[in-house]
Amino acid sequence: MSPMRHPKRLTGYTLIEILIAVSIFSALSLAAYTAVDSLARASVATEAHAEKLARIQYFLNRFSSDAQALVSRPQFNDDPSRQKPALVGDAAGFRALRSGWDNPLNQPRSNLQRFEWIHSGTTLQRRHWPTLYQVGSEPLFDDVLEGVDGLSLRYLDASGRWRDRWGDEPGQRLPRAIEAQIRHADFGLLRRVWVIE
Repeated sequence: MSPMRHPKRLTGYTLIEILIAVSIFSALSLAAYTAVDSLARASVATEAHAEKLARIQYFLNRFSSDAQALVSRPQFNDDPSRQKPALVGDAAGFRALRSGWDNPLNQPRSNLQRFEWIHSGTTLQRRHWPTLYQVGSEPLFDDVLEGVDGLSLRYLDASGRWRDRWGDEPGQRLPRAIEAQIRHADFGLLRRVWVIE
C-alpha cells in the first residue's frame, strides 16, 4: 500500500502581505516626497531672500559711492546765469554732481555726472544725465531698489543740525552728512548715515 502523498504547499506572498508592503512603500514615498518638496521650497525662499539682500547691498554701494564722490560745484540748467547749489534735496530725494564718472570710450564729455535719487511709487530710482546741463539731455533711469514703501532723507549742516531740505540758500555748500531712512516691505525700517568728506 503506497504511502499517502500530501499536496505540495505553494510558497509566495499572500494578498495581505502585498497590501501591507504597498502601504509601507507608499508611506515612505510620501514622506520622501514631502521632504524633497520642503527642501525645494526652502531653497527657492532662500534664493529669493538672498536676491533681496543683494539688492539692498547694491543700493547701499551705489548711494555710498555717490555720497563719497560729491563735488562742491554749482549746478546749471538751461540758463548758465542762474546757478543752483551743489546739492539740492528734500526728504524725498536729491540732485547733485559727482566726480569719477569713468570714460572708457574716451568720449568728449566731462568726468562729472549730474545725478538724482528719487522715490517713485515703491521703487528707489537713480537717474543721471549724459551732460551737465539739462538742455537737450534726457535722463537715464536705474531702478535700484524695489519694495520701498517710504523714503526720508535728512541733511546735516555745519552747526550739527539735521535739515529736511537742502539747497534753498544761494551758494550753500555740501552738507556734512546725509541720512536715509527707508521703509522696506521685507526688511522694515533701514537707517544709514553717509559722512561726506
